[in-house]
Amino acid sequence: MLGDKDNIKYKKSMWIYFDLIPLSNKLNIVSLNEGNTPIIRVKELEKYLNNCKFYVKNEGLNPTGTFKDREASYVISKAKELGLKRIVFHSTGNTGRAYMYYANKAKIETFFFLPLSCINKCDKFILTEKNHIIAIDGKFSQVSKIAKEFAKKNNIVAVASLQDKLEGKATIAYEQVKELPFATIFAQTIAGGYGIIGYELGFNRLKLKHLLAKDIKFPKIFAIQSSNEDTISKAINNGLNSITEEDLLISEKPFENTLQSTNPLKTYELVKECINKSNGIITSVNAKEVKEFKYIFEDALTKNNIICDYNNEKSPYICFSGLVKLAREKKICKTDIIYFILTGVGRKHNQTPKPEAILLPTVLGYDIINCSNYLKDYL
Repeated sequence: MLGDKDNIKYKKSMWIYFDLIPLSNKLNIVSLNEGNTPIIRVKELEKYLNNCKFYVKNEGLNPTGTFKDREASYVISKAKELGLKRIVFHSTGNTGRAYMYYANKAKIETFFFLPLSCINKCDKFILTEKNHIIAIDGKFSQVSKIAKEFAKKNNIVAVASLQDKLEGKATIAYEQVKELPFATIFAQTIAGGYGIIGYELGFNRLKLKHLLAKDIKFPKIFAIQSSNEDTISKAINNGLNSITEEDLLISEKPFENTLQSTNPLKTYELVKECINKSNGIITSVNAKEVKEFKYIFEDALTKNNIICDYNNEKSPYICFSGLVKLAREKKICKTDIIYFILTGVGRKHNQTPKPEAILLPTVLGYDIINCSNYLKDYL
């Protein structure tokens, strides 16, 4: 049954779908009431989308303000089930912020690596004696490499695998089928594309378990990227079957830092397959196109009691302007029903934490700019 009534303890979270989530024991669930976020029809914006029906899935209401809380809840729950006491991870902010928040509840020590340029994506309130932030004054690819080497050197598990990243996002499919079963378009801004791949995983799982009515169809995937962070969009639209390091587009001044948080080399083929199978579209928009509808989008959300902050998180603005672009190209019609994922609103507090260590990448590894006494033995 979709949404097990026996999971009454988790009725306000994604864990109401425990039987569809690969965790063995409910006692290992680490939940802060993530998921089960509301959807709101925003009629004020429909005229810009050829008068289709436009529904916003407000993931900004998750505990740390991002849909990454779903992923964090699952990953930290699995870490607890595996008996892990310390974990390493890296991101450009939103994912790491969520992981630290959930790990704190599970009493798991964390070592979070991120680019120094993204430190403002973190919240000072998540810092504890067991939550450590290590900032890298370099590119995200360097952050990933240093984090993995750190984990190996100290014999600490680095989370999370591709599959683990997808599981929390799969729960959005469970909610969509329940909330808006006849949606024709699933729209989301993507970086590496984990969100849409996870969504497809969830939808296929429902189908495999015979939990879908025969008339419910997989919606078209409309994936939007920022034009200076659109490796996947350019590659798919140029007909590439795979990509290499040479295809990566890495901007020195990204429009939205969080959209350079994943390596699309791992996800490209899955993203392409997901979009093609759904008869979907991937496109990108530039800063000028986003700013054209910034205030229109924000005002409409505000009238519907949806908070969005352009300075904190540009991803929702990018997605909407991408949809307007597709509507102008007649790719959206009046009969469409859009399920729009408002992926997040950024951090909920405005106090930026001080990194416990700052590292400068070098040819042979890194130089330590500063470091707490606690981390000296690890670094």
